[in-house]
Amino acid sequence: YFPPAKRLLNWAKKKVGIKKKKK
Repeated sequence: YFPPAKRLLNWAKKKVGIKKKKK
């Protein structure tokens, strides 16, 4: 049970999605 890890993963996924969208 790691809430911070899940949040970090979600944040990373969002960052990757934005990066992919920009490209």
